Amino acid sequence: MKTKFFNNFFRNSVSLKQSTKFIRGERDPRVYSYGRPLWSFDISNYKESFCQHLTFSQHGSKTPDIGVPTFIAASATIVGDVKLWSFSSIFYNSVLLGDQNKIEVGLKTNIQDNCVITSSAKRLAYDHDGSTRIGHFVTIGHGCKIHAATIENSVLVGMGSILSAGSYIKQNSILGANSLLLPGQEIGSGQLWAGNPAKFIRELTENEIKLLTQGALNYVDIAFLHQEKLLEVDYIYDIAVKHGYKPPMDEDQENIFIKIREESTLVE
Repeated sequence: MKTKFFNNFFRNSVSLKQSTKFIRGERDPRVYSYGRPLWSFDISNYKESFCQHLTFSQHGSKTPDIGVPTFIAASATIVGDVKLWSFSSIFYNSVLLGDQNKIEVGLKTNIQDNCVITSSAKRLAYDHDGSTRIGHFVTIGHGCKIHAATIENSVLVGMGSILSAGSYIKQNSILGANSLLLPGQEIGSGQLWAGNPAKFIRELTENEIKLLTQGALNYVDIAFLHQEKLLEVDYIYDIAVKHGYKPPMDEDQENIFIKIREESTLVE
């Protein structure tokens, strides 16, 4: 009796979910029939499974320069004059907007989910051209906002932090979560800062400094796990293309897409 009840409940639940599935604004009648989903491989049933988001975009004559290998989530956005060194990683929904000036992300640096990184169109000082420079072995926590700032090597920026124009973090340092670094403010080497606005807290220990680089290396491994999953999706995507699915790209965008996919291969 219980088995029959749960089978009926599951069937009805699936029917409700499937009946709300829309493809290009219209429900596809082949998605569900007689209260049950159809599991046959029909590419028209899976159009919405493939992300139509444009990850890489040229801005004027500026095109992203992507190192190999890198992990870049399908939902990330990289526009214009952006350089990514090898083994860097850009996680989900992060935006690197190099339309005004250059953005550079160093070797084995990770930009975690929902970060926004921009640059300034105007020179901020005689030694600052308005670009954003992020060094090697840097970890940028979830939801950070970075504008025309400079971050040296082996730095941890805590999640939710904001780096204003002209701010500077020297190597082997930590900025605590949800901190605000004011315009032109500078964090010295080997220091911990936190707060809104950020203030000096203390000097880091030798062990804490070592962990900064190790933390970045750990994210290289994490990124490769995500990359393996992305390659599985790419395989399904290739099958979809063979069945007639076409991504909504113009010719220039498609050439960039093809070039990056040919160059972005995993190396062990």
